[in-house]
Amino acid sequence: MKLPLKGPRGGSLLLRSGYILGYQGLIFLSGILYGIATARALGPEGKGVLALLYTLYNMGSFFASFGLYQAIAYQVARGEIPPARLVPTALTLLTLALVPIFLLILGLYGMLRNSAFQGLNLLLLLAALLMITLDQVNFLLSGVAVGLNRAPEYFFWQFLGRALRALGVFVLWLFGQLTLYRAVGVILLFQFLLYSAGLFSSVRDYFRGLRFTSWWDGGTARKLLSYGLRDYLGGILQHGNYRMDYYLVNGFLGPGALGLYNVATGLAELLLHFPRSVAYALFPDVSSGKITSRRQLLRIGGVTLLLAGLGGAGLALVAPSLVPFLYGNAFRPAVDPFLLLLPGALGLTWGIVAETYLKGKGRPGLSAVATGVGFVVTVALDLLLIPRIGVRGAAVASSLAYLTFAGV
Repeated sequence: MKLPLKGPRGGSLLLRSGYILGYQGLIFLSGILYGIATARALGPEGKGVLALLYTLYNMGSFFASFGLYQAIAYQVARGEIPPARLVPTALTLLTLALVPIFLLILGLYGMLRNSAFQGLNLLLLLAALLMITLDQVNFLLSGVAVGLNRAPEYFFWQFLGRALRALGVFVLWLFGQLTLYRAVGVILLFQFLLYSAGLFSSVRDYFRGLRFTSWWDGGTARKLLSYGLRDYLGGILQHGNYRMDYYLVNGFLGPGALGLYNVATGLAELLLHFPRSVAYALFPDVSSGKITSRRQLLRIGGVTLLLAGLGGAGLALVAPSLVPFLYGNAFRPAVDPFLLLLPGALGLTWGIVAETYLKGKGRPGLSAVATGVGFVVTVALDLLLIPRIGVRGAAVASSLAYLTFAGV
């Protein structure tokens, strides 16, 4: 399925960012519906367990990716490697990566099942491993889509999968049938399986006529890993920057507190729809040499930060009444952590745009330095503040870490 763009690389950056932001807005609305249903049906503790499942899946996906999503997008945008060599080699690398990552997750689960992973049973762990496996396919497909400048189509399928996910859990909640396991089943069906099929239909012309004479090409693998591994360290540290606090909140305070914190971070991260929309449209333009100057970067980043700031101010005004109205009175304590996260989310807005520019210039290692500094700040402040002031301490730590990342 192709959206009405001016060809696969057509349309201005503003036009394509607008398309993507529109879909991001629809994804946001479907996420609100999903959040309401799961929060009211499962309560803070069940919501916390579901958040932990997602966090484990995200961790595994980052570790198993080896930075190949960005490497695939970069190489597809440049057009230097034929699809017949790029696709099978990328699939082989992504498949081989699953073995050590699964062993790592199983080992961590065995050691931390009563602390950082408390509330997550074996069946939910297996569901997380299945999500990671499906995501390896999605890394290839989404990398191709972004490299071909088809990010709007990528977001369409992402929206459709999440909209049907939200509709499924909402209907189950209305009829009093929503449980944790049924929510996971709906997520797997729509957010992963349907999304993968739809995304493939958007880029199938790239794969048309491919004949895999070999599943491995050494030169292609070196190019993918040379770029990807420079981005890989930054990706792992970025995951720690975003989600290490989830494991620590769950370990120190339990799934109920994690459920509250999940609602707070979810609301704060709504602001990141602005820079992420720009980033998906910006990356292929920088990679292909259409955007080259720092002046262009500053102008794009400034406008994005302004939009995010206006959105943040609006959310801050309505949050005290909106959170209990949408999620129930049990989630009222999530308001303070949300407000504490807002400054960091605004700093991260600039950081995402600048990071995308560096990756598009073929220098992902530079952004990894800033991410590493932010990660150190996250862990140090989380360990200091969470035992003392609970969920609000995690919010302060994350906000300061995001600002540090943006500043560096």
